[in-house]
Amino acid sequence: MLRRLLLPIHSRVVFQCSLRSSFSDALKRYNEGKVNHSFGVWGAGDNKFNQICVPAEESVLPFPVQDLDKNDNIVQVHTCHTHSLGVTENGKLWIWGSSRFPGVVLNDGESKPVSPAVFAEEKIIHVQAGREFNVLVAEDKQGLQKVYTCGSHELGQCGIGGKTGAGCHVSFPHTVGTFHASNDNYVTQIAAGFEHCLALTSNGEVFSWGNGVEGQLGHGDPDERAIPKRIEGLPPDIMSIAAGVDTSAAITLNGELYLWGSNEYQQLGVGSKEEVEIIPKQVKALEGVRIKSVHLGGMHTIAVDREQNIYGWGCNISGQLGLNQQTEFPSPQLIPSLQDKKISQISCSLYHTACVSDLGVAYTFGQGQEGQLGHEEKGDEYLPRSVDMLKGKFVKSVACGMHHTLFLVEKTAT
Repeated sequence: MLRRLLLPIHSRVVFQCSLRSSFSDALKRYNEGKVNHSFGVWGAGDNKFNQICVPAEESVLPFPVQDLDKNDNIVQVHTCHTHSLGVTENGKLWIWGSSRFPGVVLNDGESKPVSPAVFAEEKIIHVQAGREFNVLVAEDKQGLQKVYTCGSHELGQCGIGGKTGAGCHVSFPHTVGTFHASNDNYVTQIAAGFEHCLALTSNGEVFSWGNGVEGQLGHGDPDERAIPKRIEGLPPDIMSIAAGVDTSAAITLNGELYLWGSNEYQQLGVGSKEEVEIIPKQVKALEGVRIKSVHLGGMHTIAVDREQNIYGWGCNISGQLGLNQQTEFPSPQLIPSLQDKKISQISCSLYHTACVSDLGVAYTFGQGQEGQLGHEEKGDEYLPRSVDMLKGKFVKSVACGMHHTLFLVEKTAT
């Protein structure tokens, strides 16, 4: 799987603004209305698919996403490889970027942000972007929730059953029939990996579907599933889930952490040297530690406990663990550089990590060769480094894509 992710770096126009004054001039033009409006979302890094929607194929400094409605208040963003999603406080969906499947961006071939009319009568609650597909939770006027998917169904990612294989896709948002609208048992969280999905229901059950070749579905085999199936190897009291490129995780109400899927770089932290774990396994190294959140990248994992201690493990070739070195760690390690920063939210990608503090400061570390860290110069960072161009602005959250990063900046920022 991971070999397919190592894409060549093409020559491109770079929106670098290497001099701080040049970037200030660009922002001045934006604020004066001479650049198409954006509101709330900024992007840095690779843009050859318009996934950060800035005026060049790459931006090494954060720049406002263009063409979003300036009156909209975006409160949620997610991104993967070639496209990005945003949701407003009123539940309106925005999509931008590109895809070889028409159902992914729903924009008739345009790569700029659009708000699909198909969801005009529903409120979007939660979104996740996978590689060439989306999964969304929407609420109708009666307050009942539905799970929608659209895009590639080559490996069953859309969870609607039927034919899979090369070219199979869902060109219009389709409800996932497994999750019938109900006030008694409903989907509380969704998580999309590169080619698989997880869903957590209100009764603590976890379902998975899509590509299972690395064991990321947790069903004890490497088979794909085109219809959601409940994971039987998990405790009955799951409160949170997460998905990485080809890994999956779940946290119980008591803070026990379970991981499964690819373990090529020891990113599962379960004490096994097996390259694949096909059923959920508890991270015994954290037994007795009450984990409250977990964040999965391509080959590394970061977890936060209820005392705000932050741990990282797995691949560290680009410094994505923030431990000031490149050593691979097979078991959880405290990340000293983050312990005093009061981190409130974290996102991981293939080789880089981003996080924000409760004071609204954004930090990035790991691979930076395509400007995804948002610093004035390219290059890897082995320790968390604040994103200087966003100083003075309150950053609410971050979302890491393959080689890019989105920053959600509150509209009251000055």
